[in-house]
Amino acid sequence: LTDALVVLSTLCIVFVFGWWFFENYIFKNYECRNYIIQTVFATAFTISCSMFELILFEIFDVLGRQSRLVNWKVDIVVMLCLVVGILPLGFFYSTWNRPWRSRTRVWILALLSWTVYGWAFTRISAVLPITKGELAPFSLEQYISRVGVLGVTIIAGLSGVGAVDFPYTNVSFFMKDFSEEHVRGMEKRLHRTLELIAKKKHRIAVFEYQRRTSYGQSTSQEDGSLLHRAFGFVSGKLRSSSPDIRLGNLRTEVTGLESVAQQIFEDITTARMEQERIRFSRTPRGRLFNLMGYFFSVYCIYKMLVSLINIVFMRENKMDPVSRAIQLFRQYLGGSDVIADSDVPFWVQYISFFFVGVMMVSSVRGLLLRMMQWSQDVYA
Repeated sequence: LTDALVVLSTLCIVFVFGWWFFENYIFKNYECRNYIIQTVFATAFTISCSMFELILFEIFDVLGRQSRLVNWKVDIVVMLCLVVGILPLGFFYSTWNRPWRSRTRVWILALLSWTVYGWAFTRISAVLPITKGELAPFSLEQYISRVGVLGVTIIAGLSGVGAVDFPYTNVSFFMKDFSEEHVRGMEKRLHRTLELIAKKKHRIAVFEYQRRTSYGQSTSQEDGSLLHRAFGFVSGKLRSSSPDIRLGNLRTEVTGLESVAQQIFEDITTARMEQERIRFSRTPRGRLFNLMGYFFSVYCIYKMLVSLINIVFMRENKMDPVSRAIQLFRQYLGGSDVIADSDVPFWVQYISFFFVGVMMVSSVRGLLLRMMQWSQDVYA
């Protein structure tokens, strides 16, 4: 009973936090009132944190073994239902949902797309060696093996994104220093360009008004003699050809100036963002991120070089970097008095877990920031 209360209380706390995070951070600038999407996000966030919590409980031996096993099985079943069923179906429904389509047609298209997704999901075992031997068609092993392979692939991609995005965003070496005078000069150019666009659009409106006026005058003269109407038609054509050419030139110039104004506005936005990054890098938190960016850059380069050497020379790496660092610390820096031989596996487990957690958080954080920026650019 105590284990159940601990698990339920932590799940409720995480669910409320996921609900608040979705409403006040992810969709802060949007009027999102779709509570189904918010509930699905909070549920997926809760199950993910629950699985992470079970890893911590396993390390620190917090709950009973049977309680952890039951909770783990429940988390796996719920997560598989979300990944295989609910999330893809919701994605296809939101993709096909348009104002001009009826709800019945949207559901039919979503179910057809979900059927194709399910077929591709089950046929992936024919391409990748996922399972060994024959398994039941709808067993948990079938779905866990596929989700595991796809999940490892996605996490590898996220790790690559985080390894590149975190140092690029936080290391001061990659920051561009834009002076305030330079930014104000770009803003003045933008204002002059907008004023020029307004003047040319005013001239276009004047020309269109004059053309409509001349057309009204020519139609009022149609009740004259035949010779007079023929003379008026020829002279009107000669008079209207020149304004039409000038009107076309003005519209072309306006289109070009609008493109220039958009580019200047994007440059100003980039400069302001770089100034904000530089101001943030001078804070204590920014200095910490800068140091972490340098550290993880060196760590990733080291891992790439070691992996390349192992592949080229067919060498088997029997010691991970954390164990190697602890060994050097005990050997050359007098760390044998601090860390005993029996405590080395203990510290290796915790330090490795810490590094993996920091890299995963930085990867997911960078991906979320990029996705939020992309969504703001698309729906702006």
